[in-house]
Amino acid sequence: MATFRAMESGNAAAAVRPTAQLRELAAAVQGLAFPHDIAAGMAARGFVVGEPKQAVSGATRHRREAATAVLRERMASMGLG
Repeated sequence: MATFRAMESGNAAAAVRPTAQLRELAAAVQGLAFPHDIAAGMAARGFVVGEPKQAVSGATRHRREAATAVLRERMASMGLG
């Protein structure tokens, strides 16, 4: 949202830091397909995430849990808790 607000106001310099943060967070879910990438982000923010309707492999479940942990850590370090 900070990137959007900065660009909307015409202040491109203010968008540099939040854009870098977005890229770092996006890298944490690299390789996870929808809806698992969204679920990882929601879980990292503390929201309750239901189970997907389709079958999920153990590898995908593990990757999603790992991405959730990384996102949670990175969000906390960025003050985005």
